[in-house]
Amino acid sequence: MKDPPEVMASFEEWGVDKVGVGELSLTTIRHLLPIIRIYAERFSRSYR
Repeated sequence: MKDPPEVMASFEEWGVDKVGVGELSLTTIRHLLPIIRIYAERFSRSYR
């Protein structure tokens, strides 16, 4: 897996403006949640 700065650069390159976190799999916990925590100012919460 890429480092968080690399992932955020990829998100920007791909035009990603939303990420979804549903059921927390081990992969989500290990890779996506740290990115969301590090770049918290770039994400907002939305509940359904």
